[in-house]
Amino acid sequence: MKKLWIYLLIIVVLFGALFFINQMSKNRYAEDAQRLYGVSPDKLSQPTLEQLKDPNYQNIITEEALSQKLANQETLFVYFFQPTCVHCQITTPILMPMMDELGIDIQQYNLSEYPGGWEKYGVTATPTIVYFEDGVAKDMLTGEISDAEHTISPDEAKSWFQQHQNQ
Repeated sequence: MKKLWIYLLIIVVLFGALFFINQMSKNRYAEDAQRLYGVSPDKLSQPTLEQLKDPNYQNIITEEALSQKLANQETLFVYFFQPTCVHCQITTPILMPMMDELGIDIQQYNLSEYPGGWEKYGVTATPTIVYFEDGVAKDMLTGEISDAEHTISPDEAKSWFQQHQNQ
């Protein structure tokens, strides 16, 4: 009987430790989840949580904010991505420094968190960059940006941005 109580005590302690670690993990993400997505971390998927501290994913736009900008007929670039998309993971570290170089404030829209964006904005694959002019989608750049074969080269992407930037 004594062994049974010891085993039960060990199980209770292990579950308590797991609960504590889980709570600490959520607290670690709380500030960034609120700042970037306007929600608590328990509302976000694990892949999104893992990107919260990545400097390349700090210009997130929420569905509500994007809808408002388009309703206000603003002109902007929006980068539609998914945290689990391999092509996005290759594109983002190339794209974001390019945006800094060109002086473009590109908004990042996470389709994993806002899945209604696929249909609403006509996105068929990730990564996709949409150029909105006066609140209307005017052009789209879809595919991986990299130096790999059968992708959009960084120079091609840069030219695409510059063409729209000068309009």
